[in-house]
Amino acid sequence: MRKTNSALLVLGLSIAIFSGCARMQVSRANQSQSQSQSQTLADILAVCARGSVAFRDSGSAQDMLAGLSSSDVVYGVVLMQDKSVLAEYSKDKSKSSDGRMLSVIRQALPEGESCCTNESKENSNSPLVFAPIKAGVETIGYVALATRDL
Repeated sequence: MRKTNSALLVLGLSIAIFSGCARMQVSRANQSQSQSQSQTLADILAVCARGSVAFRDSGSAQDMLAGLSSSDVVYGVVLMQDKSVLAEYSKDKSKSSDGRMLSVIRQALPEGESCCTNESKENSNSPLVFAPIKAGVETIGYVALATRDL
């Protein structure tokens, strides 16, 4: 009887551990997929924002960011090379006016070309993604997106 109870206990614990590990793997996979989708969106926006940044056209950049309303992005910004804001989007309008999100993004934005290396793109724990806005080989600005509050 003791052996049976011990075997059942071990079996139950094994199933619980396996189930917990499986849920963690699914959660990590979903997080990684979400990060990948956000990075792809940032990369596409960076290409689309090239003209807006080159001509300092905040209206067209703002129109482009307005399209984020149907995404999981809670905050997005188009920055010039000097990190000044060309256009800004926030699902919660009070977040954009208080400047906290922008301050965190400016601090998190890596300097120079390291902004968008594979190492920085692989940090799946970060709610931030960055994409350089290029004109030829020169970086003229950045797109930054946040998928949750910072």
